[in-house]
Amino acid sequence: MFILGMWGIWECNELFKDRMLPIAACKTGENYDAMFKYTIIVTGIVFFATQAILFWFCFRYQGTGKRTTFYFAHSNKLEIIWTTIPAIAMAILVAIGLRNWYDVTSPAPPEATVVEVVGKQFKLAHPLPR
Repeated sequence: MFILGMWGIWECNELFKDRMLPIAACKTGENYDAMFKYTIIVTGIVFFATQAILFWFCFRYQGTGKRTTFYFAHSNKLEIIWTTIPAIAMAILVAIGLRNWYDVTSPAPPEATVVEVVGKQFKLAHPLPR
Protein backbone atom coordinates (compact mmCIF):
# COMPACT_ATOMS: atom_id res chain seq x y z
CA MET A 1 0.00 0.00 0.00
CA PHE A 2 2.87 2.35 0.83
CA ILE A 3 4.51 1.75 -2.55
CA LEU A 4 1.19 2.43 -4.29
CA GLY A 5 0.83 5.72 -2.39
CA MET A 6 4.36 6.81 -3.31
CA TRP A 7 3.71 5.92 -6.95
CA GLY A 8 0.50 8.01 -6.86
CA ILE A 9 2.36 11.00 -5.45
CA TRP A 10 5.01 10.65 -8.17
CA GLU A 11 2.39 10.45 -10.92
CA CYS A 12 0.52 13.51 -9.61
CA ASN A 13 3.80 15.39 -9.47
CA GLU A 14 4.60 14.49 -13.08
CA LEU A 15 1.07 15.33 -14.21
CA PHE A 16 0.90 18.76 -12.54
CA LYS A 17 4.59 19.72 -12.63
CA ASP A 18 4.06 22.66 -14.98
CA ARG A 19 1.31 24.14 -12.80
CA MET A 20 2.93 23.79 -9.37
CA LEU A 21 5.85 26.22 -9.36
CA PRO A 22 6.61 29.03 -11.76
CA ILE A 23 9.79 28.90 -13.82
CA ALA A 24 12.61 30.95 -12.32
CA ALA A 25 12.96 34.40 -13.88
CA CYS A 26 16.65 34.86 -13.08
CA LYS A 27 19.83 33.02 -12.15
CA THR A 28 19.14 33.61 -8.46
CA GLY A 29 15.79 31.85 -8.78
CA GLU A 30 17.44 28.92 -10.52
CA ASN A 31 19.98 28.72 -7.68
CA TYR A 32 17.20 28.68 -5.07
CA ASP A 33 15.33 26.00 -7.02
CA ALA A 34 18.50 23.87 -7.12
CA MET A 35 19.07 24.42 -3.40
CA PHE A 36 15.49 23.34 -2.68
CA LYS A 37 15.94 20.24 -4.86
CA TYR A 38 19.16 19.25 -3.05
CA THR A 39 17.50 19.74 0.33
CA ILE A 40 14.52 17.60 -0.66
CA ILE A 41 16.79 14.86 -2.03
CA VAL A 42 19.03 14.75 1.05
CA THR A 43 16.19 14.85 3.56
CA GLY A 44 14.18 12.34 1.48
CA ILE A 45 17.04 9.86 1.41
CA VAL A 46 17.58 10.26 5.15
CA PHE A 47 13.86 9.87 5.83
CA PHE A 48 13.44 6.70 3.80
CA ALA A 49 16.68 5.18 5.10
CA THR A 50 15.81 5.80 8.75
CA GLN A 51 12.27 4.52 8.30
CA ALA A 52 13.53 1.35 6.58
CA ILE A 53 16.04 0.78 9.38
CA LEU A 54 13.34 1.42 11.99
CA PHE A 55 11.02 -1.08 10.32
CA TRP A 56 13.78 -3.67 10.07
CA PHE A 57 14.73 -3.29 13.75
CA CYS A 58 11.09 -3.50 14.86
CA PHE A 59 10.55 -6.63 12.79
CA ARG A 60 13.88 -8.30 13.58
CA TYR A 61 13.85 -7.69 17.32
CA GLN A 62 10.16 -7.99 18.12
CA GLY A 63 9.34 -9.52 21.46
CA THR A 64 8.77 -13.24 21.75
CA GLY A 65 8.35 -15.57 24.69
CA LYS A 66 11.92 -16.88 24.32
CA ARG A 67 13.73 -13.56 23.90
CA THR A 68 14.49 -11.13 26.74
CA THR A 69 15.48 -7.50 26.43
CA PHE A 70 19.08 -6.37 26.37
CA TYR A 71 20.04 -3.10 28.06
CA PHE A 72 22.51 -1.15 25.93
CA ALA A 73 23.86 1.72 28.02
CA HIS A 74 26.28 3.71 25.92
CA SER A 75 28.52 3.66 22.85
CA ASN A 76 30.85 6.58 22.05
CA LYS A 77 31.52 5.22 18.55
CA LEU A 78 27.79 5.04 17.73
CA GLU A 79 27.16 8.55 19.08
CA ILE A 80 30.05 9.98 17.07
CA ILE A 81 28.70 8.35 13.92
CA TRP A 82 25.09 9.51 14.33
CA THR A 83 26.23 13.02 15.23
CA THR A 84 28.91 13.46 12.57
CA ILE A 85 26.95 12.28 9.53
CA PRO A 86 24.00 14.69 10.03
CA ALA A 87 26.42 17.50 10.90
CA ILE A 88 28.29 17.00 7.62
CA ALA A 89 25.03 16.85 5.64
CA MET A 90 23.75 20.02 7.30
CA ALA A 91 27.09 21.78 6.74
CA ILE A 92 26.85 21.00 3.02
CA LEU A 93 23.27 22.30 2.83
CA VAL A 94 24.27 25.45 4.76
CA ALA A 95 27.25 25.99 2.43
CA ILE A 96 24.92 25.84 -0.59
CA GLY A 97 22.59 28.33 1.13
CA LEU A 98 25.46 30.69 1.98
CA ARG A 99 26.70 30.58 -1.60
CA ASN A 100 23.21 31.56 -2.79
CA TRP A 101 22.98 34.28 -0.13
CA TYR A 102 26.34 35.66 -1.26
CA ASP A 103 25.12 35.73 -4.87
CA VAL A 104 21.99 37.66 -3.84
CA THR A 105 23.79 40.20 -1.64
CA SER A 106 26.89 40.75 -3.81
CA PRO A 107 27.14 43.91 -5.92
CA ALA A 108 25.38 43.89 -9.27
CA PRO A 109 27.51 43.30 -12.39
CA PRO A 110 28.61 46.47 -14.23
CA GLU A 111 26.37 45.73 -17.25
CA ALA A 112 23.23 45.42 -15.09
CA THR A 113 20.29 47.71 -15.84
CA VAL A 114 19.73 50.31 -13.13
CA VAL A 115 16.10 50.77 -12.11
CA GLU A 116 15.07 53.46 -9.63
CA VAL A 117 11.87 52.85 -7.69
CA VAL A 118 10.22 55.44 -5.47
CA GLY A 119 7.42 54.44 -3.13
CA LYS A 120 5.06 56.82 -1.42
CA GLN A 121 2.87 55.24 1.20
CA PHE A 122 -0.08 57.62 1.22
CA LYS A 123 0.10 59.19 -2.25
CA LEU A 124 -2.93 58.52 -4.45
CA ALA A 125 -2.57 58.12 -8.21
CA HIS A 126 -5.54 60.44 -8.70
CA PRO A 127 -6.50 62.91 -5.98
CA LEU A 128 -9.93 62.44 -4.48
CA PRO A 129 -12.57 65.00 -5.59
CA ARG A 130 -13.46 67.64 -3.02
